[in-house]
Amino acid sequence: MAGMAHKTYAVDRIEGGMALCECLETGIRLTVDIAHLPPEVKEGDVIRQEGDGFILDKSQTERRRKQLRDRLNGLFDKSN
Repeated sequence: MAGMAHKTYAVDRIEGGMALCECLETGIRLTVDIAHLPPEVKEGDVIRQEGDGFILDKSQTERRRKQLRDRLNGLFDKSN
C-alpha cells in the first residue's frame, strides 16, 4: 500500500466507550471503539490512521487547538 494517504481525524467526543471522529480531509464521521485508540486520546485531539490503527498526532492537535483558539478570540476581539 505504498503511497496510500493517511487520513486524519479530529476526536469530536468520547462517550460509552466510543469516540466520534470527523475526517479532516472529507468531513465524514467515523465511530471508533476507544480500545483501538491510544490510551491518552481525549476530545479535541487529532489522530492519524496508520494501517489498522490510529496514532495521536500531537503537533497537529496543538496547531488545530491554536487555530480554534485564535478564531474564538477573534470573535470577541472588539478592536477588529
